[in-house]
Amino acid sequence: MKIFTRVVAFVFILMSVQNVQAQLQVGLHGAYGIPTPKEEGVKNSFGGGIQARYFISPNLAAGLEASLLSSKYSEDYGWLGKYTVKVRSIPITPKVEYFFLDGPIRPYAGLKAGLYLANVSVEGKSESESSFGFAPKVGVQYKLPQNLAVFLEGDYNLILSKKAARDLGADTFGSKFVQLNLGLAYTLDL
Repeated sequence: MKIFTRVVAFVFILMSVQNVQAQLQVGLHGAYGIPTPKEEGVKNSFGGGIQARYFISPNLAAGLEASLLSSKYSEDYGWLGKYTVKVRSIPITPKVEYFFLDGPIRPYAGLKAGLYLANVSVEGKSESESSFGFAPKVGVQYKLPQNLAVFLEGDYNLILSKKAARDLGADTFGSKFVQLNLGLAYTLDL
């Protein structure tokens, strides 16, 4: 939690820097999640999300992103029967991104870090937990008319295991997945 607080403070400090040509960009995206490494029975997930970024300079942006990814599948447990499993993941992450070009095509790289909420439900009984995680990311944005832009980005999400799980021999990263986002952003000139 201490790391999360520092990341949020850093983002707010970056956002407080004044810029004559400040811009705020808000967007919606569809999301596709692929667990890594691929485990038997674990399905890819679909969802969507929202994001906002404030351009501190023409090439540096800080913002916030939230997504909802979910999957549903049936698992056969032999004589115990077949059960329906629903998995939901909700990353809520501040982010910092650097845009390499200022033309119509804008490739960028960045880092997001924050809270990852997870919920697993089997036949109506559910378990939830929250963890800290981070994700390096790369993407490209293509400017359209009327302050619109379409973007495609990929994140490699690394979710840290709880200390109790690590004490029992679990990996430092309890869960890993690639998240691909395709969306539309609108830029507001402030």
